[in-house]
Amino acid sequence: MLGLVVDQDRDAKPRRGRRGVDTRRKRVVLALQIAILALALFAAPITDCIRDRGRITVTASSSYAPEFDAEMAMDGVLDTEWCLPDNSLGYIEFAFASSRRVNSLDITNGHNTTYKDRAIKKARIVVYNGDKVVEKHELELPGIEQQHKRRRVRLGGHRATRLKIEVLEFAGLGSALSEVAIY
Repeated sequence: MLGLVVDQDRDAKPRRGRRGVDTRRKRVVLALQIAILALALFAAPITDCIRDRGRITVTASSSYAPEFDAEMAMDGVLDTEWCLPDNSLGYIEFAFASSRRVNSLDITNGHNTTYKDRAIKKARIVVYNGDKVVEKHELELPGIEQQHKRRRVRLGGHRATRLKIEVLEFAGLGSALSEVAIY
């Protein structure tokens, strides 16, 4: 008897109300999938930067003082800066915990918030995969600016283990770099 009831239920046509619920559920699931896909496409660079925050080691050739250390260029605060000693050239390097694609970087030139007396005018961006140079870019900046201005530098999307910004020319007393975000 129980088998007959199951067979009858399996062969029975679904009720109209039930079909509407299934269709509505499918539409909601589809809408959620589309929203998640859109979020993944548009937010990928942002989450990439945030996810790597603790997995990027920042070093420099030298720093003006401990409060102007290399880590200040990637702390998310515009009013902190990496500064080189007066009248000197140098570099800042970002090493990744593992190889990753580098599509672009945002760079915010420094200006020494207190005195407005230093900034980068020319720099070279070098992207490495291991010891091999996979990409180079020359970058010209206007020098000392009164307000911070973020600039996007498009890169080739190569796999990289580190990225170096070499200071080629500075304005004022020396070089300063406010923020770098790597995507």
